[in-house]
Amino acid sequence: MRKITENELELLRICWELKEFTAREVFEESLKTKDRKYETIKTTMERMVQFGYLERRKIGPVWLYKPKEPKEKFTQRLTRHLLHSAFNGNVLPMFTNLLKVKKYSKEELKFMKEKIEELEDD
Repeated sequence: MRKITENELELLRICWELKEFTAREVFEESLKTKDRKYETIKTTMERMVQFGYLERRKIGPVWLYKPKEPKEKFTQRLTRHLLHSAFNGNVLPMFTNLLKVKKYSKEELKFMKEKIEELEDD
């Protein structure tokens, strides 16, 4: 998996929300968080097509884009890549680091405990 940049990841989040879209629509949505140039967005999206994050099809004079894979599948693949590249496949140091990242809410902790219990039951 090629390392995705923070900018590409931010655009990909917008893409998952929009489902199928033009570069102009992504540009306009992206302006809500950061001042950008349309040409930069268009170039980045073309690069994301080349790297397999987006796919596109032409309808008349307009290119329509959509994410190559659903958010859940992408994040699972990204997590697996991080686990293997940064933690040599060892989940314990990764899990320990995740626990140190922030203070979790009671709801988040309850959810995590339930998921661990489900794994124990399997």
